[in-house]
Amino acid sequence: MENWLKALISAACVVVIAGGGYALWGGFSANRQVQQAAERADQAREEIFALAKAEPHQVDQVRFFCESVANGVQDDRRKRIARNCRELGYL
Repeated sequence: MENWLKALISAACVVVIAGGGYALWGGFSANRQVQQAAERADQAREEIFALAKAEPHQVDQVRFFCESVANGVQDDRRKRIARNCRELGYL
């Protein structure tokens, strides 16, 4: 086989390997971002349940807590709690 053909095949292999690595890394990165968002939502949900002094099955108690926070005097902490309640579907 001629040298130029060997070089061409080697270059094509490098391009294919680099493209595959780029695609795999992109998928890994996107999956990681989704996983981190889910973890943050779980942490926010746990915080709301703790503030409402509710067990995991006491969703009505959490809804009542969220409504009272949203209707009360609004400081930065209450606004953050109300935002989390809205995003998690308790308001």
